[in-house]
Amino acid sequence: MNHIEHSLSEEEINSFNLNGFFGPFKVYDPEEIAAEWKKLRIELHDRDFAPYDIEPSSGLSIGNYDRHLDVSFLSRHIMRPQIVSKLRSVLGPDILNWRTEFFPKYPNEKGTPWHQNSTFEAASGKVQLQWPEGSKENGAITVWCAFTDSTIDNGCLKLMPRTQYTRFYNEKKGFTREKVVPGFGYDFKEIRYDSNWEPDEKKAFPLVMKAGECVAFWSTLLHGSHPNISRNMRLGFASRYVPTKVQIYPETKILAEFGETTSLKKWSAVLVSGTDKFGHNKIKERNLKGELFSSFK
Repeated sequence: MNHIEHSLSEEEINSFNLNGFFGPFKVYDPEEIAAEWKKLRIELHDRDFAPYDIEPSSGLSIGNYDRHLDVSFLSRHIMRPQIVSKLRSVLGPDILNWRTEFFPKYPNEKGTPWHQNSTFEAASGKVQLQWPEGSKENGAITVWCAFTDSTIDNGCLKLMPRTQYTRFYNEKKGFTREKVVPGFGYDFKEIRYDSNWEPDEKKAFPLVMKAGECVAFWSTLLHGSHPNISRNMRLGFASRYVPTKVQIYPETKILAEFGETTSLKKWSAVLVSGTDKFGHNKIKERNLKGELFSSFK
């Protein structure tokens, strides 16, 4: 893999460290991702090898999680050099993919409220990511790829730069209600440290992206989305990455979100770059169809 070709420049690294994100950057031609999505829509219905035995009824379902573990195109996607080489510039050479998720936003669906995630424990009450004590960083780097054009009208992402090191939400409080926010599932206002605090919308900006473009940002960066006031679905696919020193699901063997619970028996992290010197996590060399992840590098 030619990491130098796709790595970040020193200026881009400095910008990422300051602002908490980089991109958008091109990974696919619009025609290529449109053709792949046409095939993928059919393949996703085949759940014979899916990691979780939950039939997704909507985008809000853990049945939509981690299909990179059984769908070949998504297995390749998380290994793309245009993505991994940039991550190496900020995370170092040894990187795991932890999770993937689809994020559809349908016509007339409300915007996703501002939120940030560090341990990802608010929904389940169990820490899902544990960095070594004393780490400045927390959470994961999310690479959000637009499978369709993402515009203000159809509900594009919005980011608030330079918020990645300030905690506005107490994930240990947990949510007391589920599916109270159409289009997302949780009311993040419930877990604010300061119930009177409101995000400064003037500091936010919409992330308009063409199909096939990606953006990478810390999960601890304040982010949300606009409502979809168009007639078309907006679709994003998020892949989440951490360095190998991070412990994944250290407290649980069960994944519980959106009122659903499933076993993590079929789950594994994927080593997308470098080596694992820590042994914290379950890592598999092949996806659930038996294809070598290394063959996609």
